[in-house]
Amino acid sequence: MLPIPEKYAWLSLVTDEKIYTQLINQVRKDFELTGLSIAINETTTPETLVNEVANELYHLIQYRFDVFMQLLYRVDVAERIMQTDDVETSEVLAQKATYELLKREWQKVELRMKYQ
Repeated sequence: MLPIPEKYAWLSLVTDEKIYTQLINQVRKDFELTGLSIAINETTTPETLVNEVANELYHLIQYRFDVFMQLLYRVDVAERIMQTDDVETSEVLAQKATYELLKREWQKVELRMKYQ
């Protein structure tokens, strides 16, 4: 298992703020609402979360691109963010999508906590 890349450092803050469980639940919920399952639970480490999401997204890009797009739409990842010229391979696209998906899910949880 790889360590969390620097751009995912905010995941440590999420864990410290006790909303990590809600982040996990939100990711699972959006995957399930898209008709997918992902092997994560409340005890999943941030490193495993990043790796599992990246693996699932890579598989979707390779074999079920329409479902990949549905998932991004459900999570509300802006299309303009994903439409860049720096994406050359499926791996790079999966990495970029993983970062944007987790960042958006965290924003959803953070806003829900703030306004409850």
